[in-house]
Amino acid sequence: MKGMIHRKSIRLCTAAALFSIVISGCSLFSDSTYLTVIFPAGGSPWEQGGGVHSYLLVYPNPADDGKTLVRTEVETGKQQIVITIRKGAAVPIALYPKGLLKPAGGIYPLDLVDNSTLLLTEEDGFLADILLDLHAENGRVEAVNILKLKQVINENSEGDPWSIDGDVLKTSLVLGSISVYKIKKRESRIVVLSDAPGTWISDDPFYARAVSDPDGNLQLNLYPGMHAFLNLETQTELYLQVGNDSFTTVVKGK
Repeated sequence: MKGMIHRKSIRLCTAAALFSIVISGCSLFSDSTYLTVIFPAGGSPWEQGGGVHSYLLVYPNPADDGKTLVRTEVETGKQQIVITIRKGAAVPIALYPKGLLKPAGGIYPLDLVDNSTLLLTEEDGFLADILLDLHAENGRVEAVNILKLKQVINENSEGDPWSIDGDVLKTSLVLGSISVYKIKKRESRIVVLSDAPGTWISDDPFYARAVSDPDGNLQLNLYPGMHAFLNLETQTELYLQVGNDSFTTVVKGK
């Protein structure tokens, strides 16, 4: 009877350990697998506004255990792609409009819709982007409970994960901490641009469309970092680097 109880305890402990490994992203095996990646329906906000003609799909290279990144160009209108990834690891995958705008994303295997299909979402783009930035720290980052991390980000982002301070979060992940006080929103500030008439859409899918006043003044509430806006009428691209006390702009015509 004692032997049966002992074996049952071992099985339960093993199952619990395997569950923890899958959720945290740690890998028991290093072999690769094929994965069908489905893109968000309708494309990015900029594609819907006519400002995107291609994307860049980025994920860790399975050939060198994620030490480098694979970058694959994807044309607009494409709905899915089959890629090869490391099996059993926490693999961030992101789809960047124009190769540089805020991406949609997903984490394998956490965001699987079946055994071999993963759906990229706007909600998971921020986390995928952060983990891709930290791919060189892959061994330590994989020890983080990714499911818990997603929950904490959702709880603290107030509907826009891109408002989270990514620099603080990356430091926390490298140090192995995802305490709530390490995941915080950045303080936003008002930026007013003159001679910017029309309707503008952000590369942040959670940012509402901005409309100038009759005199062409555009008021934006932005947090520190890089922002991009597309004018729906003229297809003008506006890039802003916002600091705590100042901001710079770059305007590109159609």
